[in-house]
Amino acid sequence: MIKKILILFLASLTLCLCSCGENAAYATDGISIVTTVFPQYDFARKITEGSDVSLRMLLPPGSEAHSYDPTPLDMISAAECDLFIWVGGESEAWAEKIIESSGLERNRVLALMDTVPLLENADGHGDENDAEHAHEHSEEEAHDHEHDEHVWTSPKNAITIVGAITERLCSIDPDNADIYLENSEEYIAELTTLDADFETLAEKNCNKNLIFGDRFPFLYLAHSYGFEYASPFRGCSSHTEASMAEITEVIEKAKGLGTKTVFSVDFSNEKLANTIASEIGAKVLRLYSCHTASKEDLEKGIGYLELMRMNLESIKTALGE
Repeated sequence: MIKKILILFLASLTLCLCSCGENAAYATDGISIVTTVFPQYDFARKITEGSDVSLRMLLPPGSEAHSYDPTPLDMISAAECDLFIWVGGESEAWAEKIIESSGLERNRVLALMDTVPLLENADGHGDENDAEHAHEHSEEEAHDHEHDEHVWTSPKNAITIVGAITERLCSIDPDNADIYLENSEEYIAELTTLDADFETLAEKNCNKNLIFGDRFPFLYLAHSYGFEYASPFRGCSSHTEASMAEITEVIEKAKGLGTKTVFSVDFSNEKLANTIASEIGAKVLRLYSCHTASKEDLEKGIGYLELMRMNLESIKTALGE
């Protein structure tokens, strides 16, 4: 009760201070959706195109989710929204606190990790045995830190997630269900084509090895299409560091494969990727995790679909296409 009173107090204070600012722009006749990070923001943007829905992403462009500190306006937006969409993992512990303090009902919250089968965090050296780690999960398991959170990096999962968001929106706002369903059908068709293109790429290449000189947020992508990978990092947590033994192991594997491409991840300083590439005489290409987006990309309307198509082309280059 005290928490709810505090939120109402913060709401009144913020409205007084920002009546001509962001809150005014946030007002709408339609329903409101708040998302934590870019993937679900972009999915919801595509699904609600042409409607009066108000859409807000909490994490600023280029920010790190682990270290994010919600503002009073974030808490207010979450408390008042019709649908709060978050990833559902440990990196968004701050979002879980928002949900709890805002008193959001179950039907107003959707976690991406509750919509698809989860995989255990990558150990840095993946092969076909990764499939053994995929399993259905309870909602409690979905928040286990041992599960990789980057569920959207597989277009197959993206299709399922878009379907889940669409279903929830139609339930919350049946008056605009036709808009959501039509947009969703068109977007899923594009995602299905993307999925088919990744399938074709994987089927055409006996060599499916991807070498990373960076963190590895692409476990679901690799698992979906049978790509093998090597990374000096275990998973994608910013709290982990690469050991010299792991770096050496990746370099030796890359040399053995004759690899000419080393991948870095968006918003990385690329220092380690450049070091490994220099050791093996390779070039560095970037893959987009889509966990966040740059301000420039947002302004240009570049979304998940465009970034994943860039990833497809980069992987084609790495596999010698």
